[in-house]
Formats: sequence, C-alpha cells, structure tokens
Amino acid sequence: MDDTTAATPPDDATGRGGGDRGQVLPFAALAMVTTIGVLVLVSALGVVVVDRLRARHAADATAVAVAQDGVGVARHVASANGATLEAVRPVDGSAVEVTVRVGSARATSRAERSADTWEWPTGRVRAGSRRSGVPT
Repeated sequence: MDDTTAATPPDDATGRGGGDRGQVLPFAALAMVTTIGVLVLVSALGVVVVDRLRARHAADATAVAVAQDGVGVARHVASANGATLEAVRPVDGSAVEVTVRVGSARATSRAERSADTWEWPTGRVRAGSRRSGVPT
C-alpha cells in the first residue's frame, strides 16, 4: 500500500476524521438571521418614513380643502390622499388647522384664505396654482 492512498487518521474521540467539519454552518446561520433582522428593521423604518411624508402632504391638501370648501370636501380630499381626517379646528377667523392620520403617522397643517392667496406657515401660493416653492 502506498502513502497516497492511506486513510486519514482520526482527529476526535469518535474515531472519525475531519474534526473541523461543520464549523461554518453555525456562523452562516447566524449571519443569515442577522441579515434578515436588519432587513426587517430597515423595511419597517421605510414604512414609517413614507407614512409620515404621505401624512404631511395629505394634511396640506386637506387644510386647503377645509378652508375653501368645508369639512365634507376635506374628508374626500384626505381619503383620496390615503389619510383619515381626525380633527378640524378653526384658528383666528379665516384660518383652519387640520390633523390627519396615515398608518401610524399623524400630521397637522394650517391654511388661511386671504383674498386670492392661500397661506401656509412656510409660504404663499396663489389660488389654483401648484404648491411650487414651498418646502415639503
């Protein structure tokens, strides 16, 4: 018998060779569980961020609708934007403040009718025009 075909000597108490075999499996399983956990957290954070953004946009549109057309139209506008109208409060005569909810996110916005313009706390927009120039 030549040396190249000799059996591998046993490495552990069981008498079987290859005592290091299977060492990668626990580490690979841990890496997979960690990766899946991170992905779940990132996706949950993404949902929260998107809900907050959608709630802000819905609150802005709903506040303008309340100031212009009343609560009935505002409920439709909120619903069309994926939000639920939670509260409408009059503020200083012609201004209104609304609170809407999208998922778990809530947002409040205020609109005021002033001659031919709508005023947001962050800027002005002419009635009938887009909200360009107003930070979102």
